[in-house]
This record gives sequence, C-alpha cells and structure tokens, in this order.
Amino acid sequence: MMRSGTMDRRSVAARRPVHLRTIADLAADVERVAEAAAASRVRSLGNWSAAQILWHLGRLMEFSFGGFPFRYRWSVRWAARLLRVLSWRWLLALAFRPGFRNPPVAAAVEPQPAVSLAEAVRYLRGQLERISSGERMTAANPSMGPLSHEEWVEVHLRHAELHLSFLVFE
Repeated sequence: MMRSGTMDRRSVAARRPVHLRTIADLAADVERVAEAAAASRVRSLGNWSAAQILWHLGRLMEFSFGGFPFRYRWSVRWAARLLRVLSWRWLLALAFRPGFRNPPVAAAVEPQPAVSLAEAVRYLRGQLERISSGERMTAANPSMGPLSHEEWVEVHLRHAELHLSFLVFE
C-alpha cells in the first residue's frame, strides 16, 4: 500500500487508468507490466517497484485461499462490516484508495525491497492460475470478515486497479 503523506498530488493525478472486469483482464495487464518492466519501460509513481507491486498482489491472493496470519483491530473490522452492509462499493472505494497505509499487524502483505521481477511475476502468475483453474477463495478477509469467492474476485480486481495504476509505461 502506498505510504500516507509520501505521494505528491502530481503522482496521483498522473496515474495510469486501469479498469479490470475479469481475472483474465488482470492477467493480461500483469503480462503487459511484466514485459515492459523487464525492458525497463515501466516507471513507478509510488513507493514500490513493479516487482514489489506484483508480489504484493499475489500475496493477498494467496492469503485469500489459505487464510491470513493477522486480523485488523476490532474497530476496523466493525467499521468495515458496517460499511459493507450499507454499501459494498463504498467499502471497496474506501479500502482501495491512494494513500492507504497498512498497520504493522499486516506486515505479512508488505513486499521485501529486494524482491526480483522474475520472482514476483512467477508468484502472481501462480496465484492467478489458481483462480483461473477454479480453486475457490474461502478465507475470511482480515477486516471485512467472510467473503464469497465472487466477492474475493472483486476485491482482487479493485486492489490490482489501485496498485497497477501507479505503474506507467514509458
């Protein structure tokens, strides 16, 4: 996630528009980013490299299959669940906005600075393959609680839109 207070307004305004409707759309955008990053034709507008972003997306997907090693504090879970009842779209818009900073409890989804592009691409492709092959995401979300597989797909698409929008092609 992007660090609060470290992005300037120009970076946010210059983000690449990314609109993902399906996992196949996500996989196609990941391949475009991977090819461009390998050729040094991608610039990150945020704090993370292309490799860190791709690894982070894969990590959230992995946890949505097998479970998360953390939960957000009760006040965050309560607020997220209340907002979910009121409006799923509002909840996603709030959760996946530029400038959000994960609390220390969520360190398991934070990428290492030295993650390689090849490692990150391989990792994310593996998670996307799990989804495409029909494996169901059944783990409870650490803030929203239990989600259906279809809701998890929506979470991953909105999450990827946010992070991939900070990667611009040169």
